[in-house]
Amino acid sequence: MPSVTSARPERSELANVGVIGQAPSTADEPGDGWRSRGEHAFAAMARSDSSLFIAKLEEAVLAESICVQLYDSLLDRAMHHHGNRAELVATFRQIRDEELAHVWTLIEALETVGVRARTALAEHPRTWGIAAQRVAQVLAQPDSTVPQCLHAMLIYELGEQAAWETLVTLVGAMGDDSWLRRFQAVLRDEQRHANTIKALLSRELPEA
Repeated sequence: MPSVTSARPERSELANVGVIGQAPSTADEPGDGWRSRGEHAFAAMARSDSSLFIAKLEEAVLAESICVQLYDSLLDRAMHHHGNRAELVATFRQIRDEELAHVWTLIEALETVGVRARTALAEHPRTWGIAAQRVAQVLAQPDSTVPQCLHAMLIYELGEQAAWETLVTLVGAMGDDSWLRRFQAVLRDEQRHANTIKALLSRELPEA
């Protein structure tokens, strides 16, 4: 089984993962301290043939990679199509960066159980791709309003939140407190993202 310190996927290996396009740039990779010490517990999960857990990790890394790109689209709209809304730009950039951190957490988890992220992305191209396509279509329409874009993104964020709730339940069954804390932290991020988008949507909706 590969060590947790095995080589990270190259950009070319992670490209063309679905409807939205490419995985994060290698320029966005965290530094050498990005890996945790959860190898033994995760390796035990792999030895026990925990196919559901691994499948959910694979789906999540694709979902998070797509989410980064959706926020890139939102950033572009906020900067160029909606009058360079400084508050929206700052909010979308922060969420985008946090989603990117989630990608690398998931890649680390996958590599720890001996699954290359390239394989994961290749085997689950449609799980999140269909949902993402609908969101991307809204974001790509020049006449889409801010509330329409936020509503589309909220739907995707709620899906991610549900996916992380499942992952937290599964990793909790492992009995590995270190990884459980990390996954719970990501779930809190996702809950905050959904709440933030919901609050922005409420503010942007026209008064009756």
